[in-house]
Amino acid sequence: MREVYRLVMKYLSKKHAQVRLSSFQVLNELFQRSNQFREHTLADFKTLASLVTGTDNSHPLPLPKEAAVQLKKESLLAIREWNQKFGSGYPELRLGFNYLKFNRKVCEFYNHCFYLYHIYTLE
Repeated sequence: MREVYRLVMKYLSKKHAQVRLSSFQVLNELFQRSNQFREHTLADFKTLASLVTGTDNSHPLPLPKEAAVQLKKESLLAIREWNQKFGSGYPELRLGFNYLKFNRKVCEFYNHCFYLYHIYTLE
């Protein structure tokens, strides 16, 4: 499972938002289904969050813009869902979620997550 995780992270690091989006969708499926994959993911959560949410201003999401916006939305929703499903068993997930929510100003409104400010920073 470690090799699969490394491969997914390799593609998440590409400078193309559509590649990152597709890679994140694979990661999300594996995260939902595998304890071992969750452990690998959470050991490197800060890097993952930076690559898929665009919350690190020094490393904005790559183009194309439409895919980057979709990646941001899907990743924030997935991370919120992970926290709801698995947060009680993974303290590092709760910490990561709370960091994104309170320190990086990610906010929840009903079934949607987005930045309180600069939601479309790629314009």
